Amino acid sequence: MTATTARPADSVPSPRDVLDHQRVLAADRGPFDALSVEGVLELLPSQATFPPATSRRSRSKRADRSRGAARILHWLLSFPGDGWQERWLVSGVDSGLDWD
Repeated sequence: MTATTARPADSVPSPRDVLDHQRVLAADRGPFDALSVEGVLELLPSQATFPPATSRRSRSKRADRSRGAARILHWLLSFPGDGWQERWLVSGVDSGLDWD
């Protein structure tokens, strides 16, 4: 049998703290945070770092990046959250390289 210890009263966030945290999260959301996987993938070609479709090699790079982005986005869907940013944070991906 293990003993449990009560949480100190000051470790429980107040309703005001929770509301303030929700406001911060809402303010940090970007304009594309609520897009579907397909919506995010449709935006990729408009990004400056996305390869242009000018040659067979660059078209191949575009396809590779699109597949990689789709894989990451579908993986992120397995985490709870109200948008891509929250899911990214909940996933813990920034805490190491063993996330795949």
